[in-house]
Amino acid sequence: MTDQKQDTIDRLLEAPCWVIDFLPRRVPPHSEGQFFAVEKYFSSAPRLEAFRLKLADVLLKLSCYFDFEVIPGGEEAFRNPPPDTLAGWIANPRRTLLILLNSAQSLITLYPGDLCAAVHQPTGELLALLRPLAAANGLFVWRAE
Repeated sequence: MTDQKQDTIDRLLEAPCWVIDFLPRRVPPHSEGQFFAVEKYFSSAPRLEAFRLKLADVLLKLSCYFDFEVIPGGEEAFRNPPPDTLAGWIANPRRTLLILLNSAQSLITLYPGDLCAAVHQPTGELLALLRPLAAANGLFVWRAE
């Protein structure tokens, strides 16, 4: 990865962030609900894989509108990888992915075991597409604090 690309990624990681999540908003710290038990349930292998498949559907559809530069954990960047390759990377709950949307100057990050994806510095256009795509797959998009 070039120094310039790394600088871009570092800058975007510090930018305002939204999440694509299995919950519609952040759970308050002192909630009376069962967040940790539910999170553990959804983090189990079959449920986490199902979440990542939903996320793959969202991001594959999003790739119809934006140029994707995908950096699968420690590997070289791939520009607009074939859909089956991209879907396989996203669906793997043990894989780290960085997805640069250069035209939107945004970054989507996926980390192993997470039940959300982070969307750094999304544009209005990007959010306008993400919201209905996520909703169609039973997911939610909201601003991280």
